[in-house]
Amino acid sequence: MKINKKLVFIIIILLFVLLYCAGLINFPSGNSPEGSALNSVQNSQNQKLDDYTTEELAEAVQLGKDNKFDTTKIFNNYLIGYSLKNYGKGYIAISTPYLAVFFNSASAAKEYKELSTEEINSYLSNNFLGIMATAYGDSYDFGDDLNAVIKMNGQVIHPAKTELSKSVDTTSFWPESPKYSSSNYFYFSDFSSFKGKQFQFVLIKPDGENVYEVDMNNYK
Repeated sequence: MKINKKLVFIIIILLFVLLYCAGLINFPSGNSPEGSALNSVQNSQNQKLDDYTTEELAEAVQLGKDNKFDTTKIFNNYLIGYSLKNYGKGYIAISTPYLAVFFNSASAAKEYKELSTEEINSYLSNNFLGIMATAYGDSYDFGDDLNAVIKMNGQVIHPAKTELSKSVDTTSFWPESPKYSSSNYFYFSDFSSFKGKQFQFVLIKPDGENVYEVDMNNYK
């Protein structure tokens, strides 16, 4: 089944907002220091930067360069529950520091720029797991009363930061149900505690809950 490219583009824009609000994405400014960020990372073979090896970070940088005009190839792997078949039922997008390096590398590559090692470290220092959750409802203000938690190993983990959408969008179902959609952002700290783990992300809505099974082994 083909994915609606326009809808994917909108999701990417929303994910950019998620990364930007978390401090994980910046717009390129000025020329980077001489030399390739890829080489800078690879030259630190024995250094582990936060939750990633230098090889993994070099991979994220190179993927950004190689896919600078088509980030959907990588981004689609970070969606859960998104398909035309499930349209109107909700989905989530996982945001990680690795994905932030990828997006920033792609953005820089469009301008013949390179990420410096310092820039890469700045994206890693914001140690959040970000989750963008898109929900559907019939009331124009349904998005005002959304909450989310992560359930992992018998614990309930609340987001350190929540940003609910200030407005809703009309769906293609309107005036039938569901009439509206809302994309919201939840930031959990710290990313290290979720890396390589399995958990449930629970979006709590006035009309029930959306539960998503997340295996972080699938997301760098």
